[in-house]
Amino acid sequence: MSAIPKEIIRDRLKFAQLTLGDTVADFFASNVSESKKRNIVLMTIAGDGANAAVVTIQKKVEAGTYSDAIIVYNAAAGFLQVPPGSFDIESPVLVLEGGTNIGALCSAGAHEMTIVYWDE
Repeated sequence: MSAIPKEIIRDRLKFAQLTLGDTVADFFASNVSESKKRNIVLMTIAGDGANAAVVTIQKKVEAGTYSDAIIVYNAAAGFLQVPPGSFDIESPVLVLEGGTNIGALCSAGAHEMTIVYWDE
């Protein structure tokens, strides 16, 4: 739970979108600034209508290496949300500390992924 009031967090909410392929791609052009913490509160993944896929969401550390953070299966015409159901802007699914980034890839097709986040 953050010490920042929900009203402030709501004003800070941002979105990032990425078309996933079979190689890992970063959501952000550069790593999170050392003075910040990026709180990812929601991830959505939409299928491409033709290919079911395993979607791997990875955290990238300062050294440039990736580690699997979340792995999910998405149907060809599927739409899934992490966390499932509702989400809370004060309870991040994944936290990126300064110097880190988030990347993702899918095993087939071109699934669309969107993240909702805020920086503190």
